[in-house]
Amino acid sequence: MSVMDRPLVPHTVVLVDNAFYNSQTQKITSASYNFPFNLNTLDWTYQTNTQSYDTIGGRVTQILSVRATTMQLQGEAGSRGALLDLYTIFKSIQDNQSQYKVSATLHVPSQNLNYRVWLKQMQIAWDVTTVTYPYNMSFEIQQDLSAANAVMDAAADVALNQIAANIGFSPGWTGLSSSDMNLSFTAVKQYLDSIPKP
Repeated sequence: MSVMDRPLVPHTVVLVDNAFYNSQTQKITSASYNFPFNLNTLDWTYQTNTQSYDTIGGRVTQILSVRATTMQLQGEAGSRGALLDLYTIFKSIQDNQSQYKVSATLHVPSQNLNYRVWLKQMQIAWDVTTVTYPYNMSFEIQQDLSAANAVMDAAADVALNQIAANIGFSPGWTGLSSSDMNLSFTAVKQYLDSIPKP
């Protein structure tokens, strides 16, 4: 049964191994793996680089760059077999990344998010009471490939609000700073909902 046969089921997360070794062709190609169900949560940590300096009119703060650094994904596999299959795929892609030094692609079609990522770790566990078989994955983000950089726009918006909340004069201020902040998909959704639709 294909996705076309199930129009009400959202597309699930896809993890693409960009360093898959095809033994038949003896070439490095890519292989796509669909998650058993869509994700539950997706959280980012991002870094904001700013520069501040005092002028006659007051302090000026510039946002020089905003970059997503790490990502945490949480979901449920639905069965022990699906969880172990997902873990095997994760470890296989991670091994290929170590050997060929090529990042993977993480695509969340339901939210139009697309990233080049390095796989860091996957946590799984179950006991006799486990029904949904949850997992946690963490990634190091290499590049945001999304068509709309909603995450970076939301990160810049959050950073601007934090800067505006802390405006004031400090004689010990050096002027340069780099800070890490967390951002969840709900913050991105709130940011997108606040933008007037054309």
